[in-house]
Amino acid sequence: KASPSMDSNFTLLDKRYRLYRVYIPMLGFSDLPSRGMKFHYYNIDGYSPIVLESYYQFIHSMADIPKPEFTRHTLSPLIFLRNKEFSSKILGVKYAIVKSGNQAILAKARWFMPQAVLVKDAIILPDLDKQLQYIKKADFNPLKQVLLEKAPDYNEAFTSNEIHSNALVKENFVKIIQYHPNWIELKASSDKNTYLLLSELFYPGWKAYVDGKNVPILRADYLLRAIPLATGEHNIIFVYRPMSLVIGALITFLTLLILLGYMYLIRYRKKRLW
Repeated sequence: KASPSMDSNFTLLDKRYRLYRVYIPMLGFSDLPSRGMKFHYYNIDGYSPIVLESYYQFIHSMADIPKPEFTRHTLSPLIFLRNKEFSSKILGVKYAIVKSGNQAILAKARWFMPQAVLVKDAIILPDLDKQLQYIKKADFNPLKQVLLEKAPDYNEAFTSNEIHSNALVKENFVKIIQYHPNWIELKASSDKNTYLLLSELFYPGWKAYVDGKNVPILRADYLLRAIPLATGEHNIIFVYRPMSLVIGALITFLTLLILLGYMYLIRYRKKRLW
């Protein structure tokens, strides 16, 4: 058991094991989310997030709990009851802080989804509601099957990052090299064409590069992202580069040029008057 006011109890969530997520209730423990920033672990909701509709729908549906009608940023406290806190299944939740009276109990999942996996079997389900129901099935194994909203162009998807060597692949693995909020770097190796499934939300603005080449990001397992990988060893980078950022930077640059030109014009006129 851990009191929410005692920082020392949270040192268990050591930063060396930061590539998993922690479920933390917002209601009644308003000071808890900021601890994730202090101790370098990831609250599943982030910190004061703008909750996406698909994420909000997914969390409550997986727990079979109705969505709150008057909030769009706070999960129902019923999710943090025992036997509900690890129902998300595919979001890599290893620990959950479960409310128990005025205390918080730190619970540990028996199994949690790795943040990155290689999955060879793809199932095409265009209907997202059907995807959600499929994920809830007891026999669905996210390590062996990935649900895709639409079938990729296989020729384009896999040949764009195909191996250019005759060297045999000796092992299958995927490893996260660097993880930042807007930059994720991985290394992967596979003996067959496969999909790299990342336990991160599918969101506009993210770009994926395999060995320096841009590849399509597929919506997978209702709300996650996946990319096709050809046989071989690859270096993969996911980077958040939305068009709004590019447009904003361009506007800022042009504004600075105009201001500099205006300042130069004022100084030039003053010199002429003198």
